[in-house]
Amino acid sequence: MVAAHAPRDLAVELLDDGSRRGMKQSRTMSLVESLTNVAVGYGIAVITQLVVFPLFGLSTTLAENLAMGAIFTVVSIARSFTLRRLFEAVRFCGDHV
Repeated sequence: MVAAHAPRDLAVELLDDGSRRGMKQSRTMSLVESLTNVAVGYGIAVITQLVVFPLFGLSTTLAENLAMGAIFTVVSIARSFTLRRLFEAVRFCGDHV
């Protein structure tokens, strides 16, 4: 649980015994990490396509590779978000049994 009075950039976890514990990563740094992860993943996807597709006789332009990389990135973000919310729901249900 995040305390309502915590500064925007520093999350505070409220423990079961009522004590508070600072989270290890701020929201800003979580955002920076997520954006970096997406950018690196996109770059790796495009480079991999440029290398692997010709091995299978597939001929694509750079623009097509960039577009496919963007599609794969959006699908990856949606998958990651969905799984994160699912695991959070399972954790939440487990905490309230």
